[in-house]
Amino acid sequence: KYEVYEQLLRAVMHPNMTAQQLADLYSRLSSAAAGQGKLEQVRSYAERGLDYAVRSGNSESEFQIRNNLIASEGQTGNLRRSITGLQDLASAAESIGQPRARTVALMNLIYALRLAGRLREAILCANEAIKYCNQSEEKRLQGNTLSNCSLLALDLGQYEFAAALRSEAERRGGA
Repeated sequence: KYEVYEQLLRAVMHPNMTAQQLADLYSRLSSAAAGQGKLEQVRSYAERGLDYAVRSGNSESEFQIRNNLIASEGQTGNLRRSITGLQDLASAAESIGQPRARTVALMNLIYALRLAGRLREAILCANEAIKYCNQSEEKRLQGNTLSNCSLLALDLGQYEFAAALRSEAERRGGA
């Protein structure tokens, strides 16, 4: 599904787009590439998108692009850098009042902490992510957060709880 999404995003690109629109487009393209595990594409889209985001003052796109870049560090085996970067990004998002960006950074932080075997820290992040996503009206964000938390519950051997989280995640439209 990410491949089709990426193709659609490329199809809407045109020469008259504003820097803010391009920042948003490259943010979404970097997310689509991340969803496909195309780490070089994540970096390529992110580099272009960051320039547009900074120039246009599009902080939402800037945070998403940085999030994709930092999370991709963990996928290439640099978990320490990814964890530290995601912690910093989540704090920065909170300090400027970006709860959605904070939730997304926390979701990626949960994943990186799980990969690093740091499950206790992942639980703390999961509690925080759930708190933030429940403040959001965005059902898909809620669903994706709960889906991520269900994987953590599986890691902890909490199978019934994981199934309940997964069911609620699907009800809310999560992946």
